[in-house]
Amino acid sequence: MLLPKTTFPLWAEPSVREEPFREKTTSELYKWQAEQTDRPLFVLHDGPPYANGHLHMGHALNKILKDIINRYQLLQGKRVEMVGVSYVPGWDCHGLPIEHKALKELGAGHETISPIAIRKIARQVAERDMKVQMEEFKQFGIMADWSHEGTYRTMDHDYEIRQLRIFQELVKKGLISRRYRPVHWSPSSKSALAEAELEYVEDHKSFPVYVKFQVSKGQMAPGLAGILEKVQNGKEEPVHLVIWTTTPWTLPANMAIGVNAKLDYALLRRTEHPDEGILIIGKDRLEALNKVLGDREVLGILPGSALAGTAYSHLFHRSTSPAPLVTEWSDVEAGTGTGLVHMAPGHGKEDYAALTATGLLDKLAI
Repeated sequence: MLLPKTTFPLWAEPSVREEPFREKTTSELYKWQAEQTDRPLFVLHDGPPYANGHLHMGHALNKILKDIINRYQLLQGKRVEMVGVSYVPGWDCHGLPIEHKALKELGAGHETISPIAIRKIARQVAERDMKVQMEEFKQFGIMADWSHEGTYRTMDHDYEIRQLRIFQELVKKGLISRRYRPVHWSPSSKSALAEAELEYVEDHKSFPVYVKFQVSKGQMAPGLAGILEKVQNGKEEPVHLVIWTTTPWTLPANMAIGVNAKLDYALLRRTEHPDEGILIIGKDRLEALNKVLGDREVLGILPGSALAGTAYSHLFHRSTSPAPLVTEWSDVEAGTGTGLVHMAPGHGKEDYAALTATGLLDKLAI
C-alpha cells in the first residue's frame, strides 16, 4: 500500500507544543491587552473556588468555558478586565468544605478540637491548596494575571476591609434589614447550611398523612362558633381541623394552619366514627376524599374567612402558649389535600413569609 508520508507528529507533546507558548498566551497576553486602554472594556464577574484540594472536571468545565468567553471578547477588539473572582484569580478560604478537609487530614472530629485551632489548621490547608490550584489553573491555559497582586483571597485583610466598607455603604443607604428567616441546620457539623450545601437522600420516601388538629373550645372565630352552636344543639363533641401533608417530619414544628378566605369549608361527621366529632375540610375536596372519609353527613358550610383566628391544640406541644392559630393564606388551593395547609415556618421560606406578612409570627411562640 502506498500511504502519504508526513512529518506532522501523531500526537502533540505538551513539552514541545504547549508549554513553550503557555506564558505568552496566558499571563503575557493578559498583561498586554490590559494595557490597551483605548479598547472598550468587557467585565466578567466570576465566583471563586474553595481552596480545598486538587481541581476536578467541574473546575475545568467552569473556567475553560469562561476563558473562551474572555478570549472571544478580546478577539472582538475589547479589553478584558476580569474583576473580583477566579480569573483575577481568587479563592474562597472560608466555610465547611475547607474545615472538613482539615479535620479529615487530622483524622479528628470537630468536637475534639477548639474552634480557634480548627481555624488555624483550615488556614494552613487553604494556603497550601491555593498554590496547588494556581499551578493547575495555569495548566488549563487560563488567561489571567497569576501574580500575588493580581489574585485575591477571601481571608486577605484588605479583602475583608473592602467587604466591610461595601456593607457599610449598603447600611447607610437603608438596603440592609435584620430579621429572622428559616435556615437549614446540620446536626453532624453543628452548623447552619446554605442552600447550595444541602445534600438530599435520593431514595428517601416521606409518606403523606392526614392529621386532625382539635379546635380549642375557648378560642374560636365568631363565624365558626356560630355555625357550631346551630349544628351541635348543645351536644359536647370535639371539633377537628383536618390537614394533609407530604412532610410529616415537619409536624412537630407546626405553628399555624392556612385556609383560603375565598374557599368554602364543610363541617361533617363520619357515619362510621360518630364519637370522632366534627371534621372541617374544604368543600371542594369532599368528592376526592371519598375513600378516606367514607359515608358522612355534611352539617354546614362556611367560608375560609370565618375560620381565621381559631385556635387549636398542637399535636406534640399541648401546653403551647399562645396556641397556634388558623390564618388566611391565598396560596391554599382546592386542587390537593384537604383545603387546609399545615404551616411550619421553621422548615419553609414560603410558610415563614406568609406568617410574617400577616404579623402572626410575632404573636406565636418561636
